[in-house]
Amino acid sequence: MREKINGFSLVELLVVIGIIAILTPLGMVAVRAINKSFTTNSSERVISAMLSYSRAIAAREQKRAGVRFQKDREGKQYAVVIIRDLTLSDPNAFQALDGYKPKKLSSGVMSFYNGEDNPVSIIFSSSGRLAISSVRVMRKSLQDKVFNNQGDYLLLQDDYSWNSEIGFIIYDMTANGDYKKIFINRYTGAIIK
Repeated sequence: MREKINGFSLVELLVVIGIIAILTPLGMVAVRAINKSFTTNSSERVISAMLSYSRAIAAREQKRAGVRFQKDREGKQYAVVIIRDLTLSDPNAFQALDGYKPKKLSSGVMSFYNGEDNPVSIIFSSSGRLAISSVRVMRKSLQDKVFNNQGDYLLLQDDYSWNSEIGFIIYDMTANGDYKKIFINRYTGAIIK
């Protein structure tokens, strides 16, 4: 009588290795898709929070306020809460809100009309409603570290006014052709999904 030997045959091992070789690339595709989804959704959450905050600032201060999306000198996308400054001679003058640092975004923000490299401003009126407004972001002083055109600064101040927008496009800065149009409810300031 022959003894039974425990173990796997060569054919069984090759089948298991083949199944693993087929499933691994499929799993990598799924992981990449999930990672991309988290990146875009996290930027969208940050943008939504900043829009809500700037709307509350506009209502509290009884001045136009909003969010400015702009790239720095290295091409990184930032979002900055801005508020209208009535002390300057330009009636369209906005400045970065004191005490609120610019937020670096993992996704890009692009205008519907002006293209990828131009700034986008979403402005709320003093009643908290979405407003169409001319916006010229200016420095507070020569030492302003957020908006300036001299010295050590993060974002370039405007040479002329831009029109604010009612929506924008969020795009993945690492992939090609992945765009998502975002519209804003003009009454609540919330992102319309």
